[in-house]
Amino acid sequence: MGAVKPSGPRKLLPAELEETVQLHERYVADAAQGRRAVLAQCDLCEVELSHRNLSNGDFTATRFTRAVLKRTRFGKAVLFVADFSLANLIGADFAGADLRGVSFRGAILDKAVLAGADLREASVMRYNGNDVTAETRKTDFSAAHAEGANLADTRLGGTIMVRADFVDAEMRGADLRGADLRGADFTGAMLEGANLSGANFGGAVLRGARMKGARLDRAVFTGADLTRATLDQQALARPEFADAVRNEYQPLSPEDLAKRLALHAEWLESAGKRGARADLARRDLAGHDLTGVDLSMAVLANASLCGAAMRLATLVTADATAADFSGCDLQGADLRGMTLERALLVRADLRNARMGPLRNVGNRSLDLCTNGENANFGGADLRGADLCGARLLGADFSNADLRGADLSGAKYDDARLRGALHEGAKGYAA
Repeated sequence: MGAVKPSGPRKLLPAELEETVQLHERYVADAAQGRRAVLAQCDLCEVELSHRNLSNGDFTATRFTRAVLKRTRFGKAVLFVADFSLANLIGADFAGADLRGVSFRGAILDKAVLAGADLREASVMRYNGNDVTAETRKTDFSAAHAEGANLADTRLGGTIMVRADFVDAEMRGADLRGADLRGADFTGAMLEGANLSGANFGGAVLRGARMKGARLDRAVFTGADLTRATLDQQALARPEFADAVRNEYQPLSPEDLAKRLALHAEWLESAGKRGARADLARRDLAGHDLTGVDLSMAVLANASLCGAAMRLATLVTADATAADFSGCDLQGADLRGMTLERALLVRADLRNARMGPLRNVGNRSLDLCTNGENANFGGADLRGADLCGARLLGADFSNADLRGADLSGAKYDDARLRGALHEGAKGYAA
């Protein structure tokens, strides 16, 4: 429980603020050489403090509305009931900070780090003369944009996240009990092991979210989109998911598929003058035999290809955004220049697959790299695969076999590599 005095926020002159921050940064480096910043209940609206180190400072009830704080460090700082509404917090670091009752309404928190922070509701006592009033203030992320933010192991009980954007956020092990998440976007978010008991996901988007091991008791998923979400076996049979939107793939008969493939082959051979490009978006191709088929430039976005046989298939520059290739046999397949953003390739066989750049494309002779950003390669077999220059930012390679793979020039910042085998992998750096 915190105490807040009723006096208005104190406004600092620019020179005073700069001196305070400089002394604090010296304090962080060596306590004997500086002074800890204590700026409780101050008005820091619209200040520019990007890339500064404010770790361990005291900013209780301070207003940072519309402040620019890109990559600012607030690790273990006291930010009890502070106001960051509409602030630019891209890449800011709040690891271990006290963020109880903080407002992030409309703030930009892309790639911000809040791991281990305390984001629970705050109990506030206000003193005004002889009168004492108590109030509860919930941490508020309403309409915040937190794409790719790290909230692993955070305490978010009762937090308001209405219409917030947590696309591809890391929320493994987070405590979201009783949180209000209505209309929020958790596409591709990592929620494994999270406590979602009593949370309200009404109308939320959870496409491709990873939710294995999550606690779901009394959670509300009315109208929530769970397309391609990965949950524990039989989880969708729980009453909590009775009114959720399930995986919906349009069926495709073998005859119809054969016809589409024939038209696509004609389209490729005639450089688009005859036939028709294969548009298989949201189609159910699970288990189909597509061995050696040429699907270059085909549209496979959000399609299901679970367990399909695609050995030696050609998928050059195909769009497979958010497609499901779980358990698919893609040995020796040509995936150069392919879009695999947020695709599921869990336990796929990608031995000797080609995922390097497609060289000299178009009149400008550009190199087109394979895009596997935020794709899930968990448990996949990538032995001997060519991943040269691939974009794999935020991809999940947990327990994947990368032995002998070529990762030269690949970009895999923020990738998950826990349990991955990498002996003999070229260009590998954990």
